[in-house]
Amino acid sequence: IKYSPFGGRITVSATEEHDGVCLTVRDQGIGIPEAAREQIFQRFYRAHNANQQSVNGLGIGLYVVSEIVKRHGGTIDVTSQESVGSSFMVYLPTSGDQADPLEAPGYLAD
Repeated sequence: IKYSPFGGRITVSATEEHDGVCLTVRDQGIGIPEAAREQIFQRFYRAHNANQQSVNGLGIGLYVVSEIVKRHGGTIDVTSQESVGSSFMVYLPTSGDQADPLEAPGYLAD
C-alpha cells in the first residue's frame, strides 16, 4: 500500500492448485527495478527507487514474508515494471508433508 499512489488499485486473489493455493497481490505502485528483483527478499535491502521516493521503511517486510512462506514449504515470486506496479505470487502447499519441520529447542511443562 505504501508504494502505491493515492487512489491506486491493489488486487488480492487466491486460486486453488491441485496441491496448494496461490495467493497473488498486484499493485499500481512504483515498481521494482529489474536489477533489484533478486535482492528484494534479503534482510534490510531496499531498492534505490524506494529510497528516491522518500518512502519510509527498513527493508525487512519482504524478508519476513519470504521466511514465513519458506517455513511453510511454499515459494514467493515477483514480476514488476517500474512506474507500473508489481505482482507478488505466493504458493503455499495445503499438505503439511512438504513443509520443513522446525528444529527449535522446546520444553514440556511438568
